[in-house]
Amino acid sequence: MKLLIPRSQLKEALAGLARVVNQRAPVPILACVRLDAEGKTVRLTGTSIAQTATYETALGETVSAPVTV
Repeated sequence: MKLLIPRSQLKEALAGLARVVNQRAPVPILACVRLDAEGKTVRLTGTSIAQTATYETALGETVSAPVTV
């Protein structure tokens, strides 16, 4: 499976999520970003338990099956 996300949009999303996601979190899941893709939409989500940030954008091509990473 291949996801085509424009670099500028991915960079913007990860920069915004970096304000919420703590790389030195005591619980490993809090140092990660979740990616959900379905149809022509991709959603990136990050959390620090106290805050949650979500960024949603359109994909270049339709995803054949829902993807969660």
